Amino acid sequence: MFERTLKRLADRPARWHLIVSIAETGDVTDKATEAWPEGRRTVDVGTLVIDKTVPEASGNCRDEVFDPTILPTGMAPSAAYSSSLTRRASEGVRSMLIATEK
Repeated sequence: MFERTLKRLADRPARWHLIVSIAETGDVTDKATEAWPEGRRTVDVGTLVIDKTVPEASGNCRDEVFDPTILPTGMAPSAAYSSSLTRRASEGVRSMLIATEK
């Protein structure tokens, strides 16, 4: 998937139009596979555009670490993060080194 994304970005930017559904009282919010009933209010929050890649070695975020387990008091980390981290760690650094500056 990583290589396919690089090829796609070479041709055109990747765009995602983000529309958020707003939960109502009683909606399950901790199981992403459980669908909410139709008719929930939605909010158009914009379009995310990725138009280039930058190798991690020379990128602006090389020395930054995003740690989603640092949370405000009263919030618990998602079990999904642990699963995601385990999968990403098994990929090694290969995917991070493929991208080249344009």
